[in-house]
Amino acid sequence: MTTGITTNPSGFFRDTPGLADIQTLPQALSEHGYRVTGFGKLFHRGHGNVMGDDFPQRHYFGYGPKLKHQVNHTIGDGLSDWAIVPGPVPIKVRKPAARGAGSFDEDVALRVSLFLSDEHADPFFLGCGFFRPHTPLYAPKRFFDRFPLDSLALTPAPVDDSADLPYFGKRPRVAKDIEAPGLWQPQWVEDNGKRPEIVQAYLACVAYVDEQIGKVIDAVDESRYADNTYIFAVSDHGWNLGEKQHWGKAALWEQTTRIPFLVSGPGVKAGETSDIPVDLLALYPTIAELCGMQAEHRLEGRSLVSSFDGISEAEAAEHVGVVMTFSDHHALKTKEWRYIRYHPEGEELYDLSSDPHEFVNLITQRPEQAEEMRKLMDSLLESYGTGVH
Repeated sequence: MTTGITTNPSGFFRDTPGLADIQTLPQALSEHGYRVTGFGKLFHRGHGNVMGDDFPQRHYFGYGPKLKHQVNHTIGDGLSDWAIVPGPVPIKVRKPAARGAGSFDEDVALRVSLFLSDEHADPFFLGCGFFRPHTPLYAPKRFFDRFPLDSLALTPAPVDDSADLPYFGKRPRVAKDIEAPGLWQPQWVEDNGKRPEIVQAYLACVAYVDEQIGKVIDAVDESRYADNTYIFAVSDHGWNLGEKQHWGKAALWEQTTRIPFLVSGPGVKAGETSDIPVDLLALYPTIAELCGMQAEHRLEGRSLVSSFDGISEAEAAEHVGVVMTFSDHHALKTKEWRYIRYHPEGEELYDLSSDPHEFVNLITQRPEQAEEMRKLMDSLLESYGTGVH
């Protein structure tokens, strides 16, 4: 997202030949005269402090809090749990600063709001990374109360929906097919009737983080920067909540990959929405254009600035589709179709206009459409210059 390029040949982009010294968006903005500061989850953990150069003033916090023992899911690590927090089980590791907080997102919102209340001589790029609704699905009781179990309208999840899947449907699930080893196995959820509880906890966490986002937006509106600040609100992936017998991320269906992509600021038409597929590669070129900045390397996404006051028919025609990648597999999304190609073999094709839940794999029934999607995917993959495979 902050490199502006696809880098899936390696687990970490700086391990890819030729990309060790690539300039990320925060680094480029810093060099361009912006103060760069970040709070919360802005980069995935796992590479020590090597991300520190991207956000020189970076305060991570954490996924927690961790409880003395897991409440509702005792299998696997603590990240697979869900519960009302604070609750009867005490917090084991350090607590969020806010009294009664169920995550460190309240700390993140507070720190970002305090930053916005200060006076800054230089323009700034402020990263705000919330953790929820990442597991553990902990939130205060008032957010759970918004979603009574008997009022939940669960999305359809037929038990036979895996029958026409060439990859997930043909072999037992392994660790890399789920968000993390120990996350809820579909059979365990079904045998114990836990789907409504997990969905309730997920919705509670979405409402919880939505409140924190609102605090940040209020802080912008109340600050001296309200009239010249752009806000980009995005996520890194979607989530399956039992659809296709799948929980978490690590798949390429609509539910797993679709994200919010919201923009607010000068020149952005209020209330405008679009169903044109775009991806996170657009962030770097869009922000670079707004800041009058030229990237040092070739960006693989396209700026969305020209679309801020509405997307013309000509622009819509140019947005033919976007490619998503998980492991060695790829998906192509257009306005009406989703095509998935697995490695070493296996394909899926869905007509999103008539089958939004992707129940029927049409790969053998619509051979001409399948071939069109194959060619478009190959063309888009070839356009990426960093060795996507």
